[in-house]
Amino acid sequence: HWILKPTDPKLLEIFRSFRYPLVGHGLAESSIIVQDVLGSFLGSGYITLMRYSTRIVQAIAGLLLGSVMQVTLPRVSQHATDLKALRRTLLESSKLLSIIGFPVCIWLIFAAEPMVVLFFERGEFSRADATLTGTIIGLMVPYILLSRIVSLAQTPFYATMEMRPPVMSTLIFALTHIVLATLLVSLLGLFGLPIALSLAMLCSACYMIYKLQSRFGPVGWSEMRGFAFRLSATSTVAGVGFALGTSLVRMITASGWVAKLLDFSVPTFFAICAFVVSAFVFRLIDGRFLLQGGWSRSFFLGRRF
Repeated sequence: HWILKPTDPKLLEIFRSFRYPLVGHGLAESSIIVQDVLGSFLGSGYITLMRYSTRIVQAIAGLLLGSVMQVTLPRVSQHATDLKALRRTLLESSKLLSIIGFPVCIWLIFAAEPMVVLFFERGEFSRADATLTGTIIGLMVPYILLSRIVSLAQTPFYATMEMRPPVMSTLIFALTHIVLATLLVSLLGLFGLPIALSLAMLCSACYMIYKLQSRFGPVGWSEMRGFAFRLSATSTVAGVGFALGTSLVRMITASGWVAKLLDFSVPTFFAICAFVVSAFVFRLIDGRFLLQGGWSRSFFLGRRF
């Protein structure tokens, strides 16, 4: 039967590796606690609104972008000793992350308020609370993409069992978040909290990209210029589609939960349709996908963007 042996070399190695994630999680949670403490000085209900916003942002980021991180780590681990293949894998994952994350962020900026109204406006939660929560979510949108960029940049270090750089990025995030939140709350009130969160994650992302480049060599970000332009154009068209849907739904006479549902679903539907059509027009998605009737070929146009 199994017996815990504190002097077992393998167990000691696990404990030594465990200390870095433990410190990282502790720092991240500490900064969130400080954020709540600062929010408690702003007035009744502000912590609740910040919690609503944070949960929505985390849920969307985890649901739509978390899967990219899960498939990236094993792929990067396969190429831990082949830096060229590792950098190519990171670049491909960055493109996949961008094509999902950037449009989602644009959509969330527009759809945050009607979504909060649909799901939460009842009882003591008023329309003013929904509007304020939607604004907070909009200010936290950069955090969604930046946090996944940090996670993506950390994967090569986890693959090579280098735990220190990821912990340092968490330390930078925590300290920057605490300092900026303290300063911005006194200047901007409640809005200082989400802004501080996004700016702190920006600092962490810059650090991880720097460490990634210095440790594993140039990833080849310049190859993404054409892809970034086409993605920006496609996302802009999707934003226009959302605006058209919003204008259309204002012409519809409805009340109660039906009006709330239409305010959220109709612009979202128009945005999705506009994004899909423009993705084919700007050749962000391979048009042969429709002709071949499935995922039998690559979703993107070859390996070069």
